[in-house]
Amino acid sequence: METLYAEWRRQLRHGTKAKQQNWLEMEAETKSFRVFEPCVIPGLLQTGEYARQRLAQSIAFYETPNDLEEGVATRLRRQEILYDSSRTFHFVILEAALRLGMAPLDVMFGQLDRLMAASAMPRVRLGVIPMQTVLPFTPLNGFWLLDRRVVLAETYSAELTLTLPKEIKQHERMFDLYAKAAHYGPLARRLIASAIEALSQLAEDSATT
Repeated sequence: METLYAEWRRQLRHGTKAKQQNWLEMEAETKSFRVFEPCVIPGLLQTGEYARQRLAQSIAFYETPNDLEEGVATRLRRQEILYDSSRTFHFVILEAALRLGMAPLDVMFGQLDRLMAASAMPRVRLGVIPMQTVLPFTPLNGFWLLDRRVVLAETYSAELTLTLPKEIKQHERMFDLYAKAAHYGPLARRLIASAIEALSQLAEDSATT
């Protein structure tokens, strides 16, 4: 296999649970995770309510079977791997992922609190690239590097599975560029805290209008 183009409507024809189960099985075979996401919180770090927002949007857009609760439950079950001492996780996100209106305010509060906790997990390295950073390359899409054997990337119409060595190396190089631009540890948590403060101000403003 070199490149697999899997159209979303076909992938989700049996619902979101089946797709999340496929991810769970792929992740079970993976020791090293490197994940870049410009606009959303990676699935392994999502709260249940945030995951519900993401999967509900997919069900509505692709007009697929509505098994939302089962899909959310399976996505959350995937997160058990974070506690496996044989795995390592390196996540890099743009600060935009903390601030975009991807969910209602109360859901975003919970999600950002979850990120705070995740950033202190022993096998999780969480990097956040500040908004003002001059980016090393245009963030065309998010992607997941599973070990050094496969890259998974999403478009609006399909999920791409890339296994050619040259494609994997290109994505490894891209990930390294983004990782170098990211802030970690206390600096990353400061960016998350700033986003929480901005949400708090937005909530106060909404309550007085």
